[in-house]
Amino acid sequence: SYAEIYVADGVTAEAIAPGAAYTPLTAFNTAQGHNGLSNFLTADKSGSRIVIPPTSAGRYLCTFTIAGTTDDDCNMKIAVFLDGVEQSQIHAESFMSSGILLDAAGSGFLEVPGTGAGVVTLGASHDQVGAVNLTETFINFSLHFIGAIP
Repeated sequence: SYAEIYVADGVTAEAIAPGAAYTPLTAFNTAQGHNGLSNFLTADKSGSRIVIPPTSAGRYLCTFTIAGTTDDDCNMKIAVFLDGVEQSQIHAESFMSSGILLDAAGSGFLEVPGTGAGVVTLGASHDQVGAVNLTETFINFSLHFIGAIP
């Protein structure tokens, strides 16, 4: 089981709110966003998410890469969320100079217990006082089933 959503040649800026809270990344829901390959999991570009169906409990490898620019200097953090809960083991952070390309990647394992239903998303935060506009030129976000929970 696997799924992927991605952005190719993105041009839409997203306002990332200030503070420690993460802003969901929604660049997938643009003309440059695409549903990638998927099998059993749901690639949902319009929802900027990957959906794990019920009865799919298990361990998953989650990966993301992102390239883009901002309109202000900042430390940009990217995190993975499972059902709205930040996954502390899957993050990336990069210092971004205004107009200079950001390149960040993250990967790690998710454990989806119980019924297995879940929604996996990406979010961003930064250290500036005001909102920072992030334009994601390229993003690849994927989830791969690797096995049952022992």
